[in-house]
Amino acid sequence: MRERWRRVRRGPGYKVSSEGRVKSLDRTLTDGRAAGGVMLTPWLDGDGYPTVTINGEDVPVHLLVLEQFHGPRPYGMEGCHGPGGRQDNRASELRWGTHRENEWDKKRDRRKEREVETSSAGRQDI
Repeated sequence: MRERWRRVRRGPGYKVSSEGRVKSLDRTLTDGRAAGGVMLTPWLDGDGYPTVTINGEDVPVHLLVLEQFHGPRPYGMEGCHGPGGRQDNRASELRWGTHRENEWDKKRDRRKEREVETSSAGRQDI
């Protein structure tokens, strides 16, 4: 599928892609200098979600993708990740869901992490 870009509603001057990437747009500052036009590098917040700063606000990337590709957050809903977990911010893997659905997803992801740890136990890297 081709990567699509959409303007970020909560942050004029930024775009987010269907693949979960965020970039600033080219612009000219009031003093005449050029700015923007760069891909933002996400950092992990305290809960392990890739996050970027948009106009001084720290925003998890999955929320930007959801808002632009799935519409505004419905009342009482949370951003839910697919099987790729919180690191996978592609629009195709995200959805708005209930708190219960989100907790189920987290449980599934923790179970998957334990399976990976268990399967690699006893192995040594060379």
